[in-house]
Amino acid sequence: MKSKYYLDQTKIYHDKKYRQKGLNFQRKHPNEDVIRFENKFLKQRSNILDIGCGTGRNAIFLINKKHKVDCLDFSAQSLHLLKKLFEKKKINFLKNKLFLDSIPYMKKINFNYDAIIDCFTSYALIKNDFKIYVSRISKLLKKKGVFHLQTFSKNSDLFRRPYPSKIVFKNSINRIKRKTAPFYGDEYLFSFYTKKELIDILKKNFQKIYFEKHSRTYRNGREYVEFFVVDCIK
Repeated sequence: MKSKYYLDQTKIYHDKKYRQKGLNFQRKHPNEDVIRFENKFLKQRSNILDIGCGTGRNAIFLINKKHKVDCLDFSAQSLHLLKKLFEKKKINFLKNKLFLDSIPYMKKINFNYDAIIDCFTSYALIKNDFKIYVSRISKLLKKKGVFHLQTFSKNSDLFRRPYPSKIVFKNSINRIKRKTAPFYGDEYLFSFYTKKELIDILKKNFQKIYFEKHSRTYRNGREYVEFFVVDCIK
């Protein structure tokens, strides 16, 4: 797998699924850790960037909490669905903007935000691109701004037992091919980290890091998935 093209594979997969399933491709309720993050870290009427917004499950929750939310995704299909949903809910496009753009560079974004949310988005980056991404996040945040990150741990069975998938770029598997694995059939790259690897990357750009580890099982307890929920203050 060539690093130059791996994100194209991710985009093609997501565009296809949004065309096939529409709003049903993603969960409709907000992520529970985003809810906790909003309650713990956000001031009233914060200016937020939701990276990998999909069809807006977290953005709409935050907008309903009276925050201003810019939504970024690399899938034109997802943003088309989100635009229709915003229209249905009478959400103001001038205040809450939609951006078709890609990580790690996000070249269309040039604002300073109080908070940036990444709810299982950047796990699709290889490690070197993730480092570029974290640096870019830091530049887009105001002083004392907060970055909320959710990503996968190397203790997950997905990484520990990848076969017939292959480990590439040391931190990633090329796609999920094992039929008993959660997310089987997701035709794109997944990346995984240890706590130390993540902290070593994040501490170069942030003053404080709050780190939690969560886990759950799939397949009636036979598949273990571990992930990190990290809040970083610039």
